[in-house]
Amino acid sequence: MPEDFDAIILAGGRGSRLGGVSKADLIVGGVRLLDRVLSAVTDAAATVVVGRVEVPDGVLVTLEDPPGTGPAAGLVAGLDAIATPAPWTLILACDLPDAPAAVDALRAAASEGGDAYALRGRDGRPEWLLGLYRSAALRRAAADYGDPR
Repeated sequence: MPEDFDAIILAGGRGSRLGGVSKADLIVGGVRLLDRVLSAVTDAAATVVVGRVEVPDGVLVTLEDPPGTGPAAGLVAGLDAIATPAPWTLILACDLPDAPAAVDALRAAASEGGDAYALRGRDGRPEWLLGLYRSAALRRAAADYGDPR
């Protein structure tokens, strides 16, 4: 199980399906969704939230450039905000009500070796915004991808 990891939480978006409401600020079971996700990564070396949202002290905030250009651009902005990367990077969307269990599952899977782990959605496809990646491999992939906008 990787012990040294950074966390990037993608909390951008216009909330168009929610009438402009920020998903990160939705309250589920009395707790803001973003706070549920943040509770799953309290032991991260660095935590970055990408989006216009209030965060606790010690959590970095950044935006993709230009804002609103999507999750790939948000991921790159999050990577750029981390000065000294840990060996692993955890990528999470802000709207995961059971983030602690998901993070535990990803960290357990990573003990098997390999460079990338993502949980599968109900349709069986990988949820790339619910994944744990070797930082060097993720950064190489982002650089190879080119302009993320």
